[in-house]
Formats: sequence, structure tokens, C-alpha cells
Amino acid sequence: EVPIGRYFQKEINYIAMITDNDGNAEKYQGASVYSDIEIYDGPVTTLTLYEDEIELIFEKYSGNQDTSSNFITVTEGGSTASLQGNIWRAAPVDIEVNENTLLTFVFDLEEESEVNAICFDTNLDHADGKSCWAIAGTQDGLSNFWTLEQVGVGETRIVFRPSDYLFGSFSYIALIQDEDNDKTAGLSTFSEIQILEPESSCLATLDWTFNVEECNYENVMIALKIIFDEHCDGDNILMVDLFVFFDGPVKDGIGNMCKFAFVENVSFDRVTDHGNQFDVEYFDGGTTWNYERELGDADGTTNEGVLRQDANRVGTVYDVYAEQTQITWPDYRQFKDCKLRTAMCCFVADRQFDDDNGNCAENDCDDADPNDNSDLCYTDFTRSEESAHVEDGYSIYGDASEGDFHCHGFAWGNNHGSDDVMKGNNLFFVSMYDHMYTRGYTEQVPGAPMCGCVENMPSVTRADCTQTEITGLSVTINYVEATKRLSSEATFDKIEFNACEGLNDTNNDLSARFAKLVDDNIATEKEQRELEKYLVGEGNCDTAIESFLNTKGLTKS
Repeated sequence: EVPIGRYFQKEINYIAMITDNDGNAEKYQGASVYSDIEIYDGPVTTLTLYEDEIELIFEKYSGNQDTSSNFITVTEGGSTASLQGNIWRAAPVDIEVNENTLLTFVFDLEEESEVNAICFDTNLDHADGKSCWAIAGTQDGLSNFWTLEQVGVGETRIVFRPSDYLFGSFSYIALIQDEDNDKTAGLSTFSEIQILEPESSCLATLDWTFNVEECNYENVMIALKIIFDEHCDGDNILMVDLFVFFDGPVKDGIGNMCKFAFVENVSFDRVTDHGNQFDVEYFDGGTTWNYERELGDADGTTNEGVLRQDANRVGTVYDVYAEQTQITWPDYRQFKDCKLRTAMCCFVADRQFDDDNGNCAENDCDDADPNDNSDLCYTDFTRSEESAHVEDGYSIYGDASEGDFHCHGFAWGNNHGSDDVMKGNNLFFVSMYDHMYTRGYTEQVPGAPMCGCVENMPSVTRADCTQTEITGLSVTINYVEATKRLSSEATFDKIEFNACEGLNDTNNDLSARFAKLVDDNIATEKEQRELEKYLVGEGNCDTAIESFLNTKGLTKS
């Protein structure tokens, strides 16, 4: 089957068949048979535009990008368009975007490509302005796309408001699957594409309440679907109704419900009570909590540098708050915008003796090390310039040349579950209570913070990890139509800190923990590949170093 219209569109007067054999003196050689020749109109994709069903006839979009012979496969009576390999196609349609316009569709990703996107454009030239929304793909740094929340393999209903990005009249809708390296790679499907001005939210006209054992995206959506299916029969589908209800992305709305269910909380800056500047310096590996060393008797009556005295508030916060109250995530520079939803600490010193951790000994603690659990590959100072106090630079390690050091972290899913809600508690536990206060582990790898989002940290082989569990948790979510008040309240017994559960029963390992989040569909494979830049795996330091030096035009001798 050949999509003729992809190559030319005009009236045809003749059909010809050719067997060419110029290179052979025996012109009679060669034989072929053509049969069952049929020229017909193939299926067309449909789009619901303001309740009207529109047929879409696609043509090449941004011709220098669409260089393959791949084409769109249409099924389900036109409601489903499948893209195989590199393909950029646009169809003419009159679109008017105002502040109420929503775009919704179902996107099913079977095989990743570099970029999957949908566009509104005034012409067929993608390069003349930003007009596309990237929804999936392996490529980063897309300057000519708006990037929505990236989805992973599987089916996802996407709803967003185009007017958050552009306004006005548009002549084309385009579907993109970009794959420059292998033109045949990538398989995705767009279906149920709708451009609409939604009705008012049905859910906003009702009183409703429900309970969930854990407040996360999946559990809340199940409960809301039951209410919606029972009481709402208008034109809005559930995801559109919820977008109108929350006046924005549904995941964000549900995330706020879950976050604010924990009415009582402690701001992270109250943990130390020394102020934000102290806290920021602490997470960079500074302050007396990192620099002092324990001297004298271990009972703490006459010694100097005893953590039970210097940082006694950490013990108090653990006893009074950490297991009973939500500790908020800090707004310190080391922890802003953790795109991979992963944080990590790496310690290089041990300041406390007689605790069965590290090699600090009584009156011999000046150059003591923590227990070794990882290998340090390299530090890229550009990842955290303020912590490094320089704009650029790097340090190369490998071959265990760094000596003993210890990394420990945690990760949370994209579904606003307990690990997300209690990540401030986990940060306190990992960075201050479990490692500094209990084990005496302190100080940072030069050129990096001691703790931060993993994107700010050195590249290492591995890290231990902790996850939180909220026992006895029950969350009540309530909406009152008369007052338009949405409330959520959580009750629980205790917040526990446990060695994290990883994929294939590989526990207490941060990489395996993230792999399990991917397996649970609350993180993406793209994020997992990105994480491998920072957690490179056992025995992979040399490869990671070589790859990093290549970005500098260098090789390791």
C-alpha cells in the first residue's frame, strides 16, 4: 500500500508500469507481475472541533524535518492516528484559541522516540515560531517547543489550556514524532482529539465526600470517577470536568489536596532554629555541625564537639515531630526544582566516635571517614555553582581514589503519594538525624553540596536509600457546593523511616528504588535514564568519566 498523496497531489491521466534493464545487454531479461491494482481514498483522521466532527487530511509539516516515507495509520473509524517512525504531519483546520479553549486527547506511547508533540500553527513552517507542545520523548533542551509534563510508555489522557501559551487563529493542527537517528523508530497513537470550550464543572455543582487509605493521584481519581459516573451526564468527560473544577492541571489539583490534608506541619527552617543561612550552609557542608570533631569522653559531660550537645535540637525534632507531623520541603537553593524527584547526600567525614559507624576514634577524629558504600566518579561544578563558589570546573576521581565516602538518598513518584508528601521528613531523617546526629557523618565532596537534588550532586556509583511509610493513614476529602470549599484531612498513627524497597527485591539502593517507581508507572524510563548520569552503577565510573570528558573535548590518559 503506497500513500500516493504523500508524494504528489494532482489530476492523473495515465498509469505506467516499468521494468528497466539498461545495464544489461540482454534487454529481454527481467520479469514481473502487477495485479489487483486499486486506487482509492484511504481512511482519514477525525477531530472533534467544538462538537463538530472534522475530517483531517494530513500533509508534510516542516518539510526539512519530515524526510521519511512513513505515514499515519488511521483506525477506529478515523478517531485513532498511529505514527510509526520519524513523521511530521499537519492538517488544515480552522482553530480559534481563546481563554476558555481546551485541547484534550488520548496519547498511547508504545515505543519512545526523540520527541512526541502536538501543534497549532498558522502555516507549515515549524521553525518560524513556537507552536508545539512536547508531551514525550528522549530529547531534552527543546527550545522551539513548550514542554508539558512528559508521559511514559502507556496510555494517558492529556488535557491542557492552549491559551496558557498562545492566543488567536490557527490554520493547522500537527502531529509530530521526531526521530533523527533511526527514521523507523518510535510508535505512538493519538486518539479522541478534541478542541472544545467546556461546560461548567458538574462536580462543582454537587456535595461530595470520600475516604482513601493513601492520598495519591490513582486513589483519588478512582473515587472521583465513581461520583462523576453516578451524578454527571453532560458533555464533559471526567478529565475535562476536573480540569475546569481545579482551573488547571488535574494532577496538580489532586497533589494540593493530598499535600494540604496534613493540617499540622512544621516548617523546615524550624528544625535547626538557627535560621535559613545556617541551614543553607549546613547543606553545603559548612557550619559547626560539620566542622567540629568530638574530643574527650564519650559520655558528653566534659567533651567538646559532642553532637548530643551541639545539635541537640535534631534529637528533639525527631522525638517530637518527625514521626508525628509533616515537615515541609525547604525552599533552599540545594533543593529547588528536583526534576527527577530524587535527593541525595554524600558525606566524606566522620566527626563522632563510639557509635559503631565510621572510623572516628576517641581523640583521633581529625581525618576520620564514614563507612564506604559508593565510589565517586566526578564532580561537575556547573551543577551547583553557588555551592562550588565557581561558575565552572570539575574534579575527576575514579579508581577509588577518593577514599571512603558515603551516599544516601530517597526518591518519590509523580502521583503525589506519601513519599512526596513526607519528603521533608525524609530529608530531615537522612541528612540530619540518621547520618549527622546518629552516625556523625558530615562534610561534602569539594565542588558540590553535601545534600541536594540529585541533579546538583556528584556522579557516583550508588547510594543507600530510605522511604517513608505512614501507618494507619486515612484521608477524608470533602467538597461543599454552597461554599465552594474543598477540604482534605488526614489522620494517621506514625511516620516510619525504612530501608527503601527496590525493583526485584533489591532494597536499600536508590537506583533500584527509582526502577521500582518506573515499574509502578509513577516515574518514566526517560527519567530513569537521566538518573543514570548521577547514579552510574557499580563498575561504571570509567565509562561515566569518559562520557563527561567527551563533552569537554578531552580524553582520560
